[in-house]
Amino acid sequence: MNAIPEAQNTERQLDRLAAQRHIYSSAKSIQALEIALTVVGGVACSLGAILRPEIKAYAALYGLVVGTLDYFLLTAHVKALRLQAAKVQELFDCDVLQLPWHELQAGRRPDAEAVVAASMKFKRRDSECVGLHDWYPVAVGKMPIHKARLVCQRSNCRWDAELRRRYGGLTLGIAATLVVVLPIYGLARHLALDEFLLGVVMPLGPILLWGVREYRENVEAAATGDSLKVHAERVWERAISGTMSEDELTKEARDLQDEIFDQRRRSSLVYDWLYWRLRQGQEQQMLAAAEERLSELEE
Repeated sequence: MNAIPEAQNTERQLDRLAAQRHIYSSAKSIQALEIALTVVGGVACSLGAILRPEIKAYAALYGLVVGTLDYFLLTAHVKALRLQAAKVQELFDCDVLQLPWHELQAGRRPDAEAVVAASMKFKRRDSECVGLHDWYPVAVGKMPIHKARLVCQRSNCRWDAELRRRYGGLTLGIAATLVVVLPIYGLARHLALDEFLLGVVMPLGPILLWGVREYRENVEAAATGDSLKVHAERVWERAISGTMSEDELTKEARDLQDEIFDQRRRSSLVYDWLYWRLRQGQEQQMLAAAEERLSELEE
């Protein structure tokens, strides 16, 4: 009843998904550098100052420089790449779900040349585009397009929220452990106050900021994803009850897509190892949910 299953697997759409993956990978590489500088470097400096108090000034300087670099350069660059990837994903969604591009929300469309260039870089590593086929459940092809969109959008919201809850808790746990354990060790070594503050506390500042920022952003994103999922379910209930026209459902889907785009461009990145660890179970749940929605239509 709609072309979503076929449209999402065309070469053009797979190129967009590949481009999105490459851009996100670039952003994650920068984020990995950020973690190396803040977490690994901060721990090394703090331990070094505990064992050799004479380097306390250098440890403090490191914490100050890294914190400044992280905030003004690395974080800003990651945000720019997130926006770029979110726009490419929006291109995919708008075409596959047959929604108009909303320039007021998403700005200008990404250049086709930039999308192709990013896609080609991704395909050098993965020419088969593993994990990009059947992005949305094939079962939605048996539904009218104005209802199938809602099922696809709901799956986006639920999957994103679950990932972010896990990742947010993990980052806060790591940061809290380091920020508590290392000062305790420093105190146990009977460091002087200036040695403790400069050599131990200041290098841990970027770690604390990183952990709190990642936790806050991911928890807020998960809460927003849950709210969007609930909204999609309420619209779905009205859709199957027949109380909304096709035009009204299309408008609701376009409004919901705006919120999904905003969520993507604002949300912190989740590393691939966690994504792939959870992917199989989440895909099975997504497919089961789509089949359940299809059965509700057939009742």
